[in-house]
Amino acid sequence: MFRLLFLSLARNKWNLVKIFLLSPFNMILPPLFIGMAISGYVDEGTTLRLCLWSCFSFSIFEVVNRRMETFNTEKIQDVMISATSLFSFSFFQTCAVNVLYIPSLFITLFLYNIIFNLKIDFAFACLCVFLVFINNLLMSYILLAVQMKTPNYFNSFNFLMDVIYALCGVLYPIEIMPIFIKYIARILPITNIMEFSYSPSVEITHRFVMWVGFFVLSFLLVRSSKRKYLHSGGFYG
Repeated sequence: MFRLLFLSLARNKWNLVKIFLLSPFNMILPPLFIGMAISGYVDEGTTLRLCLWSCFSFSIFEVVNRRMETFNTEKIQDVMISATSLFSFSFFQTCAVNVLYIPSLFITLFLYNIIFNLKIDFAFACLCVFLVFINNLLMSYILLAVQMKTPNYFNSFNFLMDVIYALCGVLYPIEIMPIFIKYIARILPITNIMEFSYSPSVEITHRFVMWVGFFVLSFLLVRSSKRKYLHSGGFYG
C-alpha cells in the first residue's frame, strides 16, 4: 500500500513544484529576508524552524487533499474493508507524503546552510525532523476524525493553520506571549517541537504522554465516525 501511495504522489508533477519551488522559496525565503533586513543576518534556528514548519504544513495539506479525493468517490469503500483498514490507509498515506516531503527539507537546509554561510547542526535537525514526522502522524489522525464528521471544512482548516503558525513559535519564542495564550499554544505538539528547537534542554519527554493521549482520542473519534458512516450510508448523511 505504501509503495502505491508514494508512486501516486511522486508522479504528480504539481507535488514536485510544491516541494522544490513553493516550499523552499515561497514559504521560507520571505521571512528569512525580513529577518535579515531587521537583524542584519540569517539565524540558523529560524531557518531550521521555517523548514520544519514548511514540511509540517505542506505534508498536512497534501494528506487532507488526498483524503478528500478518496472520501468524495467510491474509493472510500476500499478503505472500509476491515476494522483496521481505515487506520492503516491513513498511516501509510501520511508516511508516503512525509517520505516525499522530508528529503526536500534537508535539501533546502543544506542549500541555505551554504548560501547564507550558516552552521546548522544536521544531527539535531534530524532529531527535530523525526519529531515533526510523529507530529504529522498525530495531526493526520486528528484531522481524519474531524474530516469524517465535518463536510466542507477546508476553509476552516486553512484558517486553523494560520492560527497555529502564529502560536507555535516559528519566528519568535512563545515566552513573549501572555501566559494564557502560552499554555494554549503548548497543547499543540508542533509548539513543543519549536520550543525544543530553541533550546534542546527543554524537557520534551513528558509531553509525549500528552501526544499519546491525543493519539488515543483521535482513534476513538475515528471509530465513532466510522460507525456513523456504516449506519447512515455516508459520512455526512
